[in-house]
Amino acid sequence: DFCNGPDTCRSCICISTGDAEAPYPPDGLKTGQDISDLLASILRIDVDRLDPGLAYAVPPDNPFTTTLGARPEVWAYGFRNPWRMSFDFESGDLWVGDVGWDLWEMIFRIERGGNYGWSIIEGSQPIHPDDTPGPTPIIAPVVQHSHTEARSITAVEMGDSEFEYSDEEYGNVVNSSLQQAQVRARPTRP
Repeated sequence: DFCNGPDTCRSCICISTGDAEAPYPPDGLKTGQDISDLLASILRIDVDRLDPGLAYAVPPDNPFTTTLGARPEVWAYGFRNPWRMSFDFESGDLWVGDVGWDLWEMIFRIERGGNYGWSIIEGSQPIHPDDTPGPTPIIAPVVQHSHTEARSITAVEMGDSEFEYSDEEYGNVVNSSLQQAQVRARPTRP
């Protein structure tokens, strides 16, 4: 998925990438916490400028431009399969639905440099808790649903402090205020 939003870089777009693996074993490439590649991340690039050797430019305010070994395109990381993104044009927040692996589907509010846990955790479920985490702390989802409630969150729309998301497999559509979602959110730190 890709989208552009209301940030100061009007020619910047965000691109979501999954971990590029089959479900079993989970995160077989061990890319979820690895910011040296472009997988399992949300990337942010400037499509109106060019850096040498690239068909785009890396915005200088991206979080990992000075981190040794990191891909500077990475805006946020730790996703299994971030399927749909949407900006709240009032607040500027970027929201993403992450299609879960085993037990959970998650909705995240994206922060610059944010780590969303895959594959150390998926929602509140430990997956590889002994793996080395990325360079920033893990951020909990705003909402998570067990696979008894949802199996493939594939759309997230945000506006007026309300958001709507849908589950492709069960056909559920949820409309909720941000305040209600924060009350329903479950802690996910290991």
